[in-house]
Amino acid sequence: MSEDTAKDKILLLKEQNKVLKKEIRFFKAKLKDTQQSRAYWKSQAKEFSKGKKHVAEASLFEGAKAKHHSYSLLLVAFCANIQAYGAMSLRSCVHVLFCLQLAFGSGKRSPSYSSVRVWVCKLGRYRIENQEFSQETWL
Repeated sequence: MSEDTAKDKILLLKEQNKVLKKEIRFFKAKLKDTQQSRAYWKSQAKEFSKGKKHVAEASLFEGAKAKHHSYSLLLVAFCANIQAYGAMSLRSCVHVLFCLQLAFGSGKRSPSYSSVRVWVCKLGRYRIENQEFSQETWL
């Protein structure tokens, strides 16, 4: 009877060994896939950091500036338009710019909400002064 229990234990250990070998093969394959994925994303990050310099050069925060102003014309137009047509509040425009700075890695300072308000007012005045009104009656 002791031989039967010893044989049963051996069979049980063999079955456990098979299960463990199967798990080891699975985890080795998973490790290999993870290492390949890591290498791929590392190369993607290097390519992105090389291309990031080109994005930063043509970004919103750099470029031609209006006389006696410290922000680029593209930034001013972007803020005024997202506030006017995007139905965003002045402060949310500033938060959007902050998020863009984080994304582009720009170290420039962002405008205040009152600056955005002045830009929107100037844009509205410009559009009113330069809009052509039709001579037709509105009735």
